[in-house]
Amino acid sequence: MYPMRRVLKITGLILILTIVLSLLAAIPIGSSLHARALAAQTRLHLQSMQVACDVYYKSFGAWPASRSDFYHNRSNIVFVPRPESQTNDAWGRPIVFTTWNSTLGYGTLLSYGRDGRPGGTGLDADIEFRFGTNK
Repeated sequence: MYPMRRVLKITGLILILTIVLSLLAAIPIGSSLHARALAAQTRLHLQSMQVACDVYYKSFGAWPASRSDFYHNRSNIVFVPRPESQTNDAWGRPIVFTTWNSTLGYGTLLSYGRDGRPGGTGLDADIEFRFGTNK
């Protein structure tokens, strides 16, 4: 079992990231700075979910099977500060959660970027974070 103090420390860091993300969202809509802020917000969001996956693994010895494992699990540990916020990227589109795959050696957290379609460049590029690599 992963020490509760460490889980609480990481949860606190995720909460701080959430506050930073809220501040980024306050930039005026339509500006290029706003678009870049949404991309940065999505990166931070996915990175916090990646950390939550790692802490989940260290706590239970298994990777989360879905996003709901971050707040509904056998020990009732909440790995994310606001579970309802873990479903969409900064553009309001669903985050794609792919469970850990033993063949690949990782799972993924994915946003399709500003345009909401696979691929793309710049702000339209996919934003992907992997969890479970090198474990």
